[in-house]
Amino acid sequence: MELFFGHPISTTHIALEESDARHCAAVLRHKAGDNIWCSDGKGNKWKIEIDAINKNKVEGLIIEHRVFERIQPFVHLVIGIAKHQDRWEWLIEKLTEFGINRITPIITRHTERKNINEERLRKIMVAAMKQSNQAWLPQLDAVTTFEQFLQHPHHAPLLIAHNDESISKSLVQHAWPSDADTCALIGPEGGFSNEEIELALKHGAKAWWLGETRLRLETAAIGAAAILRNR
Repeated sequence: MELFFGHPISTTHIALEESDARHCAAVLRHKAGDNIWCSDGKGNKWKIEIDAINKNKVEGLIIEHRVFERIQPFVHLVIGIAKHQDRWEWLIEKLTEFGINRITPIITRHTERKNINEERLRKIMVAAMKQSNQAWLPQLDAVTTFEQFLQHPHHAPLLIAHNDESISKSLVQHAWPSDADTCALIGPEGGFSNEEIELALKHGAKAWWLGETRLRLETAAIGAAAILRNR
C-alpha cells in the first residue's frame, strides 16, 4: 500500500507535507478524485479522496480513519553516535523499519562525532516509516552524554552491550518475559570504556553479550533490535 505523510488541517481534511505532495502530484501523477493513504507518524492512518492538488499541495477529504497502537513491547535503544554520517543514517533508517520505539543518541568516551542532523534524520525516518507501512515514527531524542542519560530514572530493564564472553548470550530471553519493555545501550566504535561499563552496572544495568565476534556499531544495534523486537 502506498503511504504518504500528512496531518489534519480540519476535522474533515488532511494535507500532505510538501515533499510528499510534490511526489504525489508530479511523480506519481495522482489527480483529484484519487484515493490515497497517509499517516502522521503518531498512530493515525487516513484514507483520503484528493480534492485539491497542484505541484506543491495535496489535500483530501477523510473517508476512513484507523488508529494503531505502538508496537509492543517498548524497545528503547541508546546508541553512541557513529563516526561516519552515512552509517549513522543507514542505522536510523533500519531501526525505524524494525519498529524501534525510541532512539537516544549519546556521547561516550570513544565517540568521535558529537552532533547529529535531526532534520535530515527525521526525513529518513519518515521515508522508512512509509516504506515499512507503519503508523508510528520512533521518538528521536536530543543528543546527551552517557553520564547524563544514566542520571535519569529508568522504568524499563536496562541492558548494556559488553564483549565479555562469560556473560550468557541468552540473558535477554531468560531475564525478562517476552512482553517486557527494554532499554539497551550500544557503544560507539571502540565500545564503552571499562569505567562506563562499571557506572552503568552501578545504575542497575545488566551486561549483555552479543556474540563472539567484534561487531561494528550498526551491526550491534541491528542485532540488538532484532533480538529485542522479536523475543
